[in-house]
Amino acid sequence: MSNSTAAEPAARGKRALRRLARWQAMLGVPLIVILLVLHLGLSSTSEMLIQTQFTFYQANTSLQKAALAMVQARRAVEIAAEKRDLEMMYHASDVLNSSLALLREGTWNTPGVRVQMVEPISLAEPERDIVALDAQLQQAAVQLQARKPLPDLTGVADRLDVLYITFREMQARHERTVFDVYTRLAVQQRRYEWAVRATLALLLTLYGSLIWLYVSQRQTLAALREARDAAERATRAKSDFLAVMSHEIRTPLNGVIGVSDLLDATQLDATQREYVNLVRDSGSHLLRIIDDVLDFSRIEAEHTSLAEAPFDLREVVSQMTALLAGEAHGDVHLEVAIGEEVPPLIVGDRTRYAQILTNLVKNALKFTHEGEVMLDIDVTDREELVIRVRDTGIGIEPAQIDTIYQPFAQADSSIARAYGGTGLGLAITRRLVDLMGGDITVRSVPGQGTEFMVHLPLKRPAPGTGINSSGESATPARRGLNVLVVEDNPVNQMVTRRMLESLGHHVQIAADGREGVSLARGNDYDLILMDLQMPHMSGIDAAAEIRRAGSRAQIVALSANALPEHRTAAEAAGMSGFLAKPARLGDLERLLQSLFPAGA
Repeated sequence: MSNSTAAEPAARGKRALRRLARWQAMLGVPLIVILLVLHLGLSSTSEMLIQTQFTFYQANTSLQKAALAMVQARRAVEIAAEKRDLEMMYHASDVLNSSLALLREGTWNTPGVRVQMVEPISLAEPERDIVALDAQLQQAAVQLQARKPLPDLTGVADRLDVLYITFREMQARHERTVFDVYTRLAVQQRRYEWAVRATLALLLTLYGSLIWLYVSQRQTLAALREARDAAERATRAKSDFLAVMSHEIRTPLNGVIGVSDLLDATQLDATQREYVNLVRDSGSHLLRIIDDVLDFSRIEAEHTSLAEAPFDLREVVSQMTALLAGEAHGDVHLEVAIGEEVPPLIVGDRTRYAQILTNLVKNALKFTHEGEVMLDIDVTDREELVIRVRDTGIGIEPAQIDTIYQPFAQADSSIARAYGGTGLGLAITRRLVDLMGGDITVRSVPGQGTEFMVHLPLKRPAPGTGINSSGESATPARRGLNVLVVEDNPVNQMVTRRMLESLGHHVQIAADGREGVSLARGNDYDLILMDLQMPHMSGIDAAAEIRRAGSRAQIVALSANALPEHRTAAEAAGMSGFLAKPARLGDLERLLQSLFPAGA
């Protein structure tokens, strides 16, 4: 798992936590508001129930006492009429007045009581009857006191009976009304209670699930962080392993290829020269395999960055075709066509463009035994650079199309056995095209041929922009340079010395970084070729120490550590160039031409 692969789920987990928080706010807050509203409704209903009970009790008591008062008043009127008893007449009047006061002062009829569903009771008519009856009794009492004949009080008694019946009916009607209201309020209260319980349960479920999801997400994030850390450790371990293997393989390869170049420059017969070329070609082939593995590993680990500089695409194509001239089988021809719309200069990574072209053309030549391989480069109306590579080779089976971009794989195992190769060329090409923001497609007919098509964004340089030639300089290198080679491997010491001496330069050897610093302080060197990985003191530390001592010599890293981070570290230490092992005689000559032109 790469760092980005591990970091992407972690980022998704953090976004999920933020979404959970938003859901909590979107659902939790309204539920809390609903719960508060339901609680207020429940409290109001409970208050109305209590008020209804109190009102019922007060009203029922008042009506019951009023009915009893009518009975008492009728009895007192009968006794007063029968016995002409003035005291009983006044007693009957007092009973009526007390019942009237009771009716008027009863809380059941107070406007402030909020029992809105209770039907109001009208007491106006009973009150008028009681007042009229009290007036008749007062008149009768006056006549008794004056010893005059009493009026007929039968109507008063009958009216008191009617009032008794009226109060009892009002009491019964009020009981039924209040019972209905109480029932409705009780049902409403139970509904509020169930609504409150349901909302509370939903709220608790929501927050409980959110808490559970939050804890689970945190655990997932912790696991993802642990996986990311493990992936980073694995990536570092892989990078360290690749760096070590690159150094350990390139170091002896430097001796193999370097000695082959030196042998090729001596007097050899035809057989010996053939053997030397075989050794050199085998070493070069092994070097290309190592470079492919390192390239793919850097791209896969996302450690590859693209340069942005103007370059001549036609020159790149020319150099590539010259390099691959010997790759064709038999009479297979490599044809190149570059459209007139392709500008003289384009902006991009020259090395990566060359790598894409080389991989595609080399792959086509590899699987084509007769016919031709055609490289066609043109520009579309959408400002895209189109690269087409067509061949008349063996083609690819439809079922194998999806596997051709997989690393360390070819169309099938039989092809891998017949043609060899690591299967990294197309995998690297696909990833480079993706890095450049383009796309690659393939069409193939088994037995007839294959066509790869690459679309890349075309970037044109600013007007007036030029480039420095990337080929060999027309100006030869200045001869007779004093060169210090800081190298711990005896074979590489000998190879580098012989190459430099064959170019006419004076060479001195230092076996490690500490000795190199000591010699640099006591001598005036033009050039220091510095290995990076050495005992006692590394090349990075040695270069930094030499720069601190004030040396103005050109320091160039000559190292089997060829990863980008090694180049960056060399630049930071004050080195002015980097030459990866194995270094060929031509590589050294071009380096010296660029640093020490003869006219300088």
